[in-house]
Amino acid sequence: MEPLHALAVALSGSTDAALRAEAEACAARWGLPLLLRKPKAPLRGLLAEARVLVVFGEDAVSLWDRLGHVSGGPGLAALRLKEIAKGRAEDPLQRVGELTPGERVLDATLGFAQDARVAARLVGPGGSVVGVESSLPLAVLADASLRRERSQIQVRHGESGEVLAEARRVARRSVLVKAARYTPMLRSLGLRPEHASRSAPVVWARVPAASP
Repeated sequence: MEPLHALAVALSGSTDAALRAEAEACAARWGLPLLLRKPKAPLRGLLAEARVLVVFGEDAVSLWDRLGHVSGGPGLAALRLKEIAKGRAEDPLQRVGELTPGERVLDATLGFAQDARVAARLVGPGGSVVGVESSLPLAVLADASLRRERSQIQVRHGESGEVLAEARRVARRSVLVKAARYTPMLRSLGLRPEHASRSAPVVWARVPAASP
């Protein structure tokens, strides 16, 4: 039998009222069903009702499907933030983006929001970061993880190509777009990547603002 839902929210098994409220708020925010399981029933049993689950646990929010699961959180961004705290200006967002406090940033390929977290640190509390993610499960995961961190990063679900024109219109300097090195995404958007080392797994493109 095919799952009834493409995406749903679930709990890891905790009966904590605050955790359930957090999951309920996420489900309401994104218009998703909240699936509850019987005590001691395996979490994977809910995959008969949904292809993908956004699972709220005490330690992390994670995505589950029949092939496995992955947790949200800062990931490698935590290491990048430590380097920035040491005063090193080698991060791509510093080198390519030249981000300064108070600026507004659009992350057109949000993913797990690692770059967005770094951008938020660079622009500071006087700036703002909006992330757009084409995958709804990833968008929900990133949003839930960032809210748990009390981050001010705003998450939107949409196609990067659809927001680039508007981003260029309102941008003061430029729009940065990141893509995996060996994917055609930048080319499909008509963008040329900035120079990067041969070992870099991702490449960046800078889209000039439409008007100064």
